[in-house]
Amino acid sequence: MATRSEKNKIPLNGNYHSDPPGKIKIVQALKKLLEEKDFNSITTAEIAKTSGVNESLIYRYFKDKRGLLHYILAEGMRDSENKIRTDLRDIKGPVNKLRKLIWDSIYYYDRHRVFAKILLLEVRNFPGYFESETYQLARQYSRILLNLIKEGIADYISMSRPLIREPGLVKRWGSGDLRKAACLSDNQCFEPARAGEGIYCVVERKEKQ
Repeated sequence: MATRSEKNKIPLNGNYHSDPPGKIKIVQALKKLLEEKDFNSITTAEIAKTSGVNESLIYRYFKDKRGLLHYILAEGMRDSENKIRTDLRDIKGPVNKLRKLIWDSIYYYDRHRVFAKILLLEVRNFPGYFESETYQLARQYSRILLNLIKEGIADYISMSRPLIREPGLVKRWGSGDLRKAACLSDNQCFEPARAGEGIYCVVERKEKQ
């Protein structure tokens, strides 16, 4: 079973181990302090004392305390997104992908409690967050989610087209008549809807005229 400190460790996509030792210590110090305190109550002096480095290094590497917070958040978000994209790669169907996305997110938040605290609580109280580069990283998660929803809608439309031409198709197949659906999947059935005329099979109507 992972220890509390292991759960809160945020992988930094290879950059972590190449960073200067002082920078690494500062990052680890703030994460440790966030386990017990809220961000606004933590001072740079406290971060420096916990990390064992000079306080001036915080401003050198991160400009200020909030820059340090965003650094931790950004690296955690990149790691989380990479894991999600890798996990979704071989999963078929938008519903299954959406289920995996939700599970991955909950699992990641549970394994990285400090990251979850920063993302869900700390940064959202600061208006400047929504204009930051870190917020743009957060929006990538939303884009993945939105694309899955769009994919699901597209699948639903694709499945519904044969039923527009043949409302009794499922019943026909259920009775043993397994002839191919008459639908040509040409999407013309949605053109009347755009003109406010409802949805119907354009090809079938032309055949009957």
